[in-house]
Amino acid sequence: MLERPRIESVLEFERVIEDVSARCASLLGVERLRETRPSFDAETVTGRLQETEEARLIVSLGDLPAIGAARDVRSHVLDAAKGGQIGGEEMFRVGESLAALSRLRAFLLHHRERAPRLWAKGEQLPYLDSLEKQIFKTVAPDGTVLDSASPELARLRSQRRTHQNRLIAKLQSLISGPFRSALQEPLYTQRGGRYVLPVKAGHQGQVKGIVHDASASGQTVYIEPEAVIAESNKLREIEAYETEEIDRILSELSRKVGEHGEEIAAGLESLGEIDATLAKAKYALDRNAATPTITGKGRLAVRQGHHPLIPMEVSVPLDIEVGGRARSLLITGPNTGGKTVALKLLGLYALMMGCGMFPPASHVEYGPFSGVYADIGDEQSLQQSLSTFSSHLRNIAQVFRDARESALVLLDEIGAGTDPREGAALGRAILEDLAERGCVIAATTHFGELKDFAFGSGRFSCAAMEFDEKTLAPTFRLVAGASGASHALEIARRFGLPAKTVDSAERYVGSEVREERSKAKSIDANLAAAREEREEAERQRQEAEQIKKRAEEELIALREKVQKERREQAAAIEAALRESREQYRELLDRVRALEATGTIGSTEREEVIQSGRRLLEKAEQSRSLAADVVPVGESVALDVGMTVRIVSTGQVGTVVRVAKSGKITVQVGMFKVTADRQDLVPVAAPTPTRPERPQRASSLSLQKSLQASTEINLRRLRAEDAELELEKFFDDAVLANLHSVRIVHGKGTGTLKRIVLDFLRRRADVESYREGGAGEGGAGVTIAYLKP
Repeated sequence: MLERPRIESVLEFERVIEDVSARCASLLGVERLRETRPSFDAETVTGRLQETEEARLIVSLGDLPAIGAARDVRSHVLDAAKGGQIGGEEMFRVGESLAALSRLRAFLLHHRERAPRLWAKGEQLPYLDSLEKQIFKTVAPDGTVLDSASPELARLRSQRRTHQNRLIAKLQSLISGPFRSALQEPLYTQRGGRYVLPVKAGHQGQVKGIVHDASASGQTVYIEPEAVIAESNKLREIEAYETEEIDRILSELSRKVGEHGEEIAAGLESLGEIDATLAKAKYALDRNAATPTITGKGRLAVRQGHHPLIPMEVSVPLDIEVGGRARSLLITGPNTGGKTVALKLLGLYALMMGCGMFPPASHVEYGPFSGVYADIGDEQSLQQSLSTFSSHLRNIAQVFRDARESALVLLDEIGAGTDPREGAALGRAILEDLAERGCVIAATTHFGELKDFAFGSGRFSCAAMEFDEKTLAPTFRLVAGASGASHALEIARRFGLPAKTVDSAERYVGSEVREERSKAKSIDANLAAAREEREEAERQRQEAEQIKKRAEEELIALREKVQKERREQAAAIEAALRESREQYRELLDRVRALEATGTIGSTEREEVIQSGRRLLEKAEQSRSLAADVVPVGESVALDVGMTVRIVSTGQVGTVVRVAKSGKITVQVGMFKVTADRQDLVPVAAPTPTRPERPQRASSLSLQKSLQASTEINLRRLRAEDAELELEKFFDDAVLANLHSVRIVHGKGTGTLKRIVLDFLRRRADVESYREGGAGEGGAGVTIAYLKP
C-alpha cells in the first residue's frame, strides 16, 4: 500500500500543514497539527469539519484567549506524579500552562452554546486556580524561588543579606585600610563561593588568611582575610539553610502538581487539539473558504477552487468535479497549462477535509473517498535503474494492489514515456480496469486515442485546460467538455518556423485529421461562447445582488437614522415633560405659600392650578404624538374601526372604509375624508373630551365635587409619575371638600409607600393619615384625612 507520507509528499501536503500551523497560538497546537493524518471515514471527517465550523464562528467574534504561554510540560508533571521534583524554571512554565488552560476553558464556557463540540473538549480542561496562584507566588519567571514562598525563606534571605552586607563592609574597610598597598587592585572577588582579595604575590605575607587561588601568571594570589573568615562561615551556613528551604518548597509544590499530573497532561493534550482547530478556522477565514458539504461517498465537486499552495492574487480558480454522476475525469491541454495543478488540487482538497480543514473554494461538496493514490511527476532513479516510464509503472502497480472501491486515483500523463501507440493502449487498459474496480479517476494525457476513448466511454467525462490562440499562452482555466485540441502547428507558425515547413506538416497530418481538428475547434468555440454567456449572466446577477444589497443597506441606514431621531425627540420631550412637572410643582408651592399668607383666594387658586394642568397635559400629549410615529420601512395594516392620524393635516379620525385601490376613508368629526395609506399613521384611540369653553370660576368647585374620586391607585407607576398624580388627586380632593381619601400603593419594595408618606407630611391641607386596617387593604393602603 502507498504509505501516507509518500502521498502527502507527492501532493506537497506538508506545505499545507505548515501554512495552517503558522496560525497556531502554541507549540502544542503546531505539534498536534503535524501529527494529524487525513481520515477517509465519513463520520470522522464530518465531525472534524463541524469542529472547524464552530471554531470559525467564535474566531470571527474576536477576543481569543492568550494561550501562547502553554508549554509541553507533560513529562515534568507526570514525573512529579511519580514523586519527582520540578525545578524552578520548569515550575514557572507549569504555572503559565495552567493559566492558559484556565483562560481557554473560560473562553469555551462562554461560547458553549455556539460551539458545543469544542466545549465538550474544553470541559475536560483542568481549572486549578489555587495551584496556579501558589506557583506564581512561589516562583519567578527565571525560576528563582521568591521570598513570598515561605516565611522561613524570607527570614533566611533577610539574615543572609544582613551578613553579606556586614562582610562586604569589612572587606571594604580592609581594602581602603591596611591592605591597600598589598593589593593588585582595590576590590574584592569570589573564589569557590568565598570572598577573597587579589594580593600581589610578593606581599602575601602582609595579608593573613587562607589562599584559595592564584592567577595563571602567578602574579596574583587570592586570599580570604582572616578577619572575615568567621563571617564568611556564617554566611555559608545561612546559604546552606536557604538551599534546603528552597528544596523543601519545590518538593512540596511538586507534590501538589503531581496530584494533578495526569489531569494536567490530558488538559495540555486537549489544548493542543483545540489550538489546532482554531488555526484551521483562522486559515478558513483568511482564505475565505466555504464550509464543505458532506454528501454520499466517492465524490468531489469544487466551484471557484484555488490551489492551496498558490497565492490567491495569482491563482486562477477552477470548477472541477469527479465521482458521482460526473464519473471519472480525463483532462487534456497544453504543457504548463495547469493540468497537474488541477490533479493536485483534487488530492489536496480530499486530504485537507480529512484533517478538518476548509479548502479555499466558494463551494465544495465532498463524499469521502476510501483513500487517495497518485502517480504524479518523474521519479526515475539511477540507483534502482528505473527510467521515467518504469517509475510510473511501479507506482501504478502499487495503486492496483492497494486501491479499493471509491478510492481517488490521480494519474498524470498516463502512458507517457514510451512508444505513443503502446503507451495509449496501456493507458486505456489501466483506465478501464481501475474504473471497473469502482475507483474515481482523474487523469491527464496528450494522447488523441485516450481522448476518443473518454468521449465514447460512459464512465469518463472530458475537460481541457484552455489555450488562448491569440497570445499562444494557457489561461489556466478548466473547460468541461472541451476537446483539448493540439495547437502545435499554430504555435510553430507563430514562433517563426518556415512557412514551407509548417505547410508540409499540414499535408502530412492528412485531411481526416484536419477535419477532426476543425470540428474540435468548432466545439471549443461553441463552449467558449456558451461560457461567456454564462459569465455575463452571472455578472449581471451579481450586479443585481449588489444593487439589492446596497438598497437594503440604505434602508437599514435610513431606519437607524429615523430611530435615532425618534430617540432624540423622545428624550427632548421627556426632558420638557420633566421640566413642566417641576414647574407645576413650583406653581403649587407658590400658590400654597400665597394661600398661607392670605394674598390669594380659593377662586384664584383654582384658576392658577387649572392653567398649570393644561400646560402639563399639552406636554403629555406631545409625548403621545411622538409615540404614534411609525418607523420607516414598517407598515401597519389599517382596518375599519382603527383610530388614525392624517399626517398632512394632523386631524385624528376613525377608519370607516378601506378600498381595494388603497384609498382609505376616515371619519373626522362630522366629515369623511379620503386619504392615501402613506398619509395615515395609527394612533391610540383618543379619550372622549368635551370641547373646552370658558368656565366661571365659581363653578369649578361644584364641578370638582361632582367629578372627584375618593381613591387613587398608584401601583405600576414610576416614582415621579406617582408623585405628580398625587398632586392632582389631592388638589381635586381639596376643591371637592372631601373629608378623607384612600391611597393604594401596594406593599412591594416599599418605595411607593415612602413617596406617599413623604408627600403627606409636606401637605399643609392633610390633617392626619394612617395605614389601612383589616378590610381596607392593610399595609398596601394609606388613609389620609383632609382639614375642613
